[in-house]
Amino acid sequence: MITTFALLTGVLLGFLVSYNLKESILIPFRAFTFLSNFVGLVSALVGTKSQLGQTLQVSAFLMLSTTFIVYHAILPKFESFSDNLGKYLDLIQHGIGPISFFLWFVFTYKYQISLSNILCSLIVPSIWLAYTLFREQKGIDSGYPFLRISVLGPLRVCINVFLIILANIFVAGLLRYLGN
Repeated sequence: MITTFALLTGVLLGFLVSYNLKESILIPFRAFTFLSNFVGLVSALVGTKSQLGQTLQVSAFLMLSTTFIVYHAILPKFESFSDNLGKYLDLIQHGIGPISFFLWFVFTYKYQISLSNILCSLIVPSIWLAYTLFREQKGIDSGYPFLRISVLGPLRVCINVFLIILANIFVAGLLRYLGN
C-alpha cells in the first residue's frame, strides 16, 4: 500500500510539474525516472497473478533500481528542479518510490523468475533507450549527461549504455538466482 501510494504520488507530481511547465501530457514519459515510476505503479495495480503482472514487476524492479543507482551514483550533483514541487518530485521518484518498491518486491515476490520473464521485462527500457539515443543523435538533449552524444561522442555513450545494461543483467541474474 505504501509502495502504491509513493509511486502514484510520483506519477501525479510528474504530470503536475509537466502541466505547470505547460508541456504536453506525454512529455514526462521521455524521462526514464517518470517511466520507471509509472511502470512500478502499473505493476503494483496489476499484481503478480498473471504472466504480464510478473513481467511488469520484474521490469519495474530493474527500472527503479536503475533510476535509483543512476541518480544517486552517476548523477550525484545533478539537480533537475529548483522549485519546491520539483524537489519533492525528485525525492519521491528517485528515493521513496524506488526504495519502497524494492523492499516490497524483495519481501513479497514469490514467483520464479524465468529467463523469458527477464527478457520481456527489458522491452520497455530498451524502447526508451533507443528513442532517447535517436533523439540525442538528432541533437535533442535528453537531460541525461551520460547519454549526450554531442558532448561525449558515440564511443563513450556506448560504453555508458553497456555498463548500465551490464548492471541490469547482473541484477536480473541475481533476481533469477535468488528467486529460484
